[in-house]
Amino acid sequence: MDKQAMHTNELKKAFIIEATHFDNMQPILPASACALAILLHPDQYDTLMNDFVLISFNIKNIMIRKIAANNLRTTNSLELSTLDGGTITVRRSDINFICVLKKAIVDL
Repeated sequence: MDKQAMHTNELKKAFIIEATHFDNMQPILPASACALAILLHPDQYDTLMNDFVLISFNIKNIMIRKIAANNLRTTNSLELSTLDGGTITVRRSDINFICVLKKAIVDL
């Protein structure tokens, strides 16, 4: 996750999310840990590389994953991974929204 300062425009789109054990992102983001998330404009999806994201796709799926491969410019798909090795491929047309995770907040 990003350790750089955030711009005012990013803060206007920021919110806190909470990880669950279904996200499989330990030890970076353990279950019940929180993270600061920034909603991205769809034009920004092509620039994601190795980022941790909150992604919604196919209406009902919302999960935290790491971008394993961004093929949106070539095959219109994203390959997402968990830290335990599982992967899933999502087509651009199935994406509802993506938020990039900026800062983990493990202890409140």
